[in-house]
Amino acid sequence: MKDDESLVQHIAGVVENWIDPFQSVEQLCHFASGFVATEENKKTDLLNVHDKGMGALRLFADQRPRRMEARTSIPHYPSCSS
Repeated sequence: MKDDESLVQHIAGVVENWIDPFQSVEQLCHFASGFVATEENKKTDLLNVHDKGMGALRLFADQRPRRMEARTSIPHYPSCSS
């Protein structure tokens, strides 16, 4: 029981210290490229995240080797906007 409480407290501490990229006064910077996100970048990325994910899923499914008889279509996931 103590271990569970400790884990819950740890998770609560992490969540409390998260930086909201839409409210932060600090710059949001990509570690690898050094690119600093603008407000427009953040909004556009958030609005297009579903389409980008589906595109990545399709690319993965198209490039993944599989046997002919095992081929299936990409599953349909409901859009968050519908």
